[in-house]
Amino acid sequence: MGDSIATNLFMVGYAAQKGLIPLEIQSIEEAIRLNGVALKMNLQAFNWGRVAAADPAAIDTYLDHSGEAIDLAVPETLDALIAQRAAFLTAYQDKAYADRFMGSIAALRLREAAVAPGSEILTASAVQTLAQVMAYKDEYEVARLQTSPAFKAELDSAFEGNYTVRYNLAPPLFAKRDKRTGHLLKQEFGPWMRHGFALLARMKRMRGTFLDPFGRTAERRMERSLIVEVEDVIARIAATADSDRIPQAVALLAAYRDIRGYGHIKHNNLEQVRSRLSGLEAALFDRSKPKPADIAA
Repeated sequence: MGDSIATNLFMVGYAAQKGLIPLEIQSIEEAIRLNGVALKMNLQAFNWGRVAAADPAAIDTYLDHSGEAIDLAVPETLDALIAQRAAFLTAYQDKAYADRFMGSIAALRLREAAVAPGSEILTASAVQTLAQVMAYKDEYEVARLQTSPAFKAELDSAFEGNYTVRYNLAPPLFAKRDKRTGHLLKQEFGPWMRHGFALLARMKRMRGTFLDPFGRTAERRMERSLIVEVEDVIARIAATADSDRIPQAVALLAAYRDIRGYGHIKHNNLEQVRSRLSGLEAALFDRSKPKPADIAA
């Protein structure tokens, strides 16, 4: 189908054909038509799901078994990876922000080349981790992405005719909280919100400054401190790394990438990762502990 979102209707078709949905096939197809969203793709996905349930061997003849890798536009070289992340951070904030990223990576790259000629895995891991924590998705970034021409083009290709976009948001400054969990509750905003996003996107230079109205929340303070923490870890690795401990350094940097999500979800992920980070950091920087090579010997 060329789009992973088709999985949803494919599985509905599979379940309907198996008799697991108490509705007529025609009723489900009519509901898809009434929804009017990516109509052709959704109907095709639904019917291919039915074929997969009724005759798996038949659908197998249409699958690509060439074994060729799908091109996901992942940079093939370390230089390309660094350039890609730097370009994104420039769009996310500005060139100075991207230069901060580049400066943190440069010393580590030199160290890896010196202690393990030909190796780039450590620097690549640092590039991915630092870029991720630096590009946390705050209010300014949501606004930038929502008003980007590329996103508008995606909407136009997915929806036919006149459509209306509504936004479900939980603005931290005035959103209500769930009385039981304390979590922010989302509320619906109409199409006018796009104008608010356009204004907010132009205010991204305020990010992290004393003028930032969103920067005082616990989540934003945590995200900014996480950047400094990762920069410090990278600097310590750049100052102490040797060839034997590169796998441990890669594991430590990779662990930070598990701190994902937003709000309480991100906070919970951080809490879960913390103990793992402590163990990995101690194993990497405690020189009293034997190296992996020494253990093997």
